[in-house]
Amino acid sequence: MASISRCYDSHAHFVAASVFKYGIDCSQNQWELGRLNQLRGSNSDDFVIFGWGWTDLTFILQRLSQFEEEQAARRLALSRKDGHALLINEPAYLALQPKLLRLKQNSDWLLQHLQHYPFQNKHYFVLQEGLGIWAWTQLLQSQEGQLDFFLLESQKLWREAGFTHVRDMSGNWKQWQALMSLEQRGVWHTYLVQNFEYHPFLILEEVIDEILQAQKFQSSHPHLRVGGIKLYLDGTIGFKTAAMTCGAGPFCGSLLWSDQALEDTIAQIWARNIPVCLHTIGDRAVAQALTIYERLAQKGCEGIMHLEHVEWVQKRDLPRFQKKNLVIHAQPCHWLADLGLLKSSQHPSLEDISLPDESLVFCPYYEWLKLKIPVFWGFDAPIYYPQLGLNWRGLLDTASMVHRVWGVSLPEATALSSWTHVLRVGHEYPDPSWGACCVSDFDENNAWRPEGIACG
Repeated sequence: MASISRCYDSHAHFVAASVFKYGIDCSQNQWELGRLNQLRGSNSDDFVIFGWGWTDLTFILQRLSQFEEEQAARRLALSRKDGHALLINEPAYLALQPKLLRLKQNSDWLLQHLQHYPFQNKHYFVLQEGLGIWAWTQLLQSQEGQLDFFLLESQKLWREAGFTHVRDMSGNWKQWQALMSLEQRGVWHTYLVQNFEYHPFLILEEVIDEILQAQKFQSSHPHLRVGGIKLYLDGTIGFKTAAMTCGAGPFCGSLLWSDQALEDTIAQIWARNIPVCLHTIGDRAVAQALTIYERLAQKGCEGIMHLEHVEWVQKRDLPRFQKKNLVIHAQPCHWLADLGLLKSSQHPSLEDISLPDESLVFCPYYEWLKLKIPVFWGFDAPIYYPQLGLNWRGLLDTASMVHRVWGVSLPEATALSSWTHVLRVGHEYPDPSWGACCVSDFDENNAWRPEGIACG
């Protein structure tokens, strides 16, 4: 048995985890509304039906045409399996339309990120990348009382897995207000760090003002802390939108920011003493983040930079991680989901996928260990739900799979004795004064013991 103080999931989309638990499981072709109907009357049209896990747009549209015969008035929002695209029906689009018209972007940009799909006399829309992530939040928070419900359900998910501290990547001012209300009612017990999302079609100063406003209430809400501002620099491996080095075959995607726009944005955030959290999966996205950090430091502009995911790195960039105020948040289990998505109709077997250039390092966690760079571990729920030991198994399974498929040996597999310790340390919240009394007990299989949690 082992105990972990302040057991910590460092990267989660907190409320999404329970929303999709109650919604449609598109990955398993399960179209029952399930427990979602218990939240409101099954004949009510005032709430959104959420879903998660689709991969093939044509297939999902075919299934939706029959589904909507029974649910024609409901707003429908189905997230792609990587969370970086959202499929909505016409009622949901009409609900979003007034807000879409107020976004800080021109019509050409909107056309690139919002595609219209007429299908069997119905109208569907796919919102790509940040636009879909933003739209999902807007639809969720349009429901009276639903945000509170899902926050409490997500709290149950993490507490039942033994986690007392969570870093949420998908917050905004409305969610912060809901959390403060729940704590005032005495029903909020999770130590939660809330980051605020920002997308380039929003007004940055408004997001900054929300964070500064939230900070004023932090001292009176002991279970809540304000984090930083989350930006997406690229997409995902599974849908080939991660910014990888050209020549990486199906992996290759694009950067979502120009260097200058990213530098200006981070400088504005750091000027208000707010950390930035950068979604960086591909090696080009990682390199861009490190370059902007260095360019700003040369100008005397410094702040805290959190790098999220960091699945592929150029070998030459590894020493660049040794910087003050640079924090890494990794999820080795995430790559297993990516491998499953890559095994698609275009690439029926993993052997058909070319390994990126030899100058790249895949899963550079062991290199960080050698360089004594601290790494915090998470699960990127709802990609994976919290379970201690999942990242360790993911790391070992990934090493085995890459060796089997591509004949490449990963050094992680030679360091098994150290990884249990490293992963446990990475799941411990770094500030011992916040939730100091929290201790979670786990058995020899890394399973949480229900009686083994003590926390105020």
